Amino acid sequence: MNDDNLQYILTRYKIVAIVGLSRDPSKDSYKVTKYLKDHSFHIVPINPTPDEILGEKSYKNLTDMPVDIKKP
Repeated sequence: MNDDNLQYILTRYKIVAIVGLSRDPSKDSYKVTKYLKDHSFHIVPINPTPDEILGEKSYKNLTDMPVDIKKP
């Protein structure tokens, strides 16, 4: 993937499902997701255990996530 493709994706798509997102703030998945959320991305946590991570509803797996999820 070149820089132009990456820039296109990051400016066009603002909803990101994070599979395996940890609710532990010391974990990299949490840190990266928090950064994305703090920079205007809508995050969708995918983790079978918690009901919510970073204030967002968590789904047990990708098939549980609604297809028409929209940024609030």
